[in-house]
Amino acid sequence: MVQRSRDTSNTVVAAGISHSRQDDPPEGQLPVRRWYFLASRLPGQLATKSIGGLSTRRFIEAVLWIAATDSTWPQLPKSYGNFHAVYQRFARWARLDVWDYVSTCLEGDPRLPALQRLVRQHLEIRRRRTKPAEQLAVAETVPSPVVAPTDRINELEARIARMERILRAVLKAFPQVAEDFSELGNGD
Repeated sequence: MVQRSRDTSNTVVAAGISHSRQDDPPEGQLPVRRWYFLASRLPGQLATKSIGGLSTRRFIEAVLWIAATDSTWPQLPKSYGNFHAVYQRFARWARLDVWDYVSTCLEGDPRLPALQRLVRQHLEIRRRRTKPAEQLAVAETVPSPVVAPTDRINELEARIARMERILRAVLKAFPQVAEDFSELGNGD
């Protein structure tokens, strides 16, 4: 019975996500000195663990692996965790310009150009997706084209004539207030 529980636990460990850095591909690994240098320069609490349990170091290593191998997000090795969580955090950091801090700390790293290209591509795609909405907002604030003064005057005169007709109809319905509007006359 004891032997069986050991086999079960080994199976669970093998099937689960490994949190060992030894399982990580070498393309993503970040040397200890470089990590401490980078962690000391990240703004705010970014060097701490995330809500999902993926440490910041492993997250940066996952993004470096994506950049270095020119892979898609679903191809991220399972040892780095859920690819969608990594992508969401990557996108948030790109939106907040955190990758600029990371880039300055990774100077001299051969993966840096690939990382910068990945961030640039993401921001370009995001800009193209949001651009139509921004153009629509700008179009709503831009005044309508200038109308010729004579057209505007004719439009206003037509509106005034329409309002006078409505007012006359109201005065016919309520003769007791008709004397207050005697200047309109009987333009019937």
